[in-house]
Amino acid sequence: MPTLTRTFQVLVDKSLQTTFDYVSDLTKHSEWGDGELKIEAVSSQPIGIGKEYLSKGQVAMQKGRPNNLKVTDYESPHKFGFLANDPDFGDVSHVFTFTEQAGGVLVTRAIDNDTQSHLLLLDLPSSFSLCLVNLL
Repeated sequence: MPTLTRTFQVLVDKSLQTTFDYVSDLTKHSEWGDGELKIEAVSSQPIGIGKEYLSKGQVAMQKGRPNNLKVTDYESPHKFGFLANDPDFGDVSHVFTFTEQAGGVLVTRAIDNDTQSHLLLLDLPSSFSLCLVNLL
């Protein structure tokens, strides 16, 4: 099945490790995401591949929409990824890469999902970039 990818980038004026640690903590994504979002770890294990979370967020007018999240990439401090399983949109992959550049860190976020649920990606504003710059 064809896949649609959306990519966002932002240059952050922080250290590589600080930026990676902040973004890889899924419980903090509500600080820079849009709409209502709450993410809780399913277990107390440290962040790493296989760690699971439960997300309840807002899609359009629906609040409290559940998603199961699972960390798929954890290569500190250069790559972090997770898979979100949504009841309607299926699996949506989120991968963040971190590259030192121009005295800061270039954060690239790639979001992949199948083209049948492409409307999900059209609803993602660029606040990712603005919020990361202000919060870090």
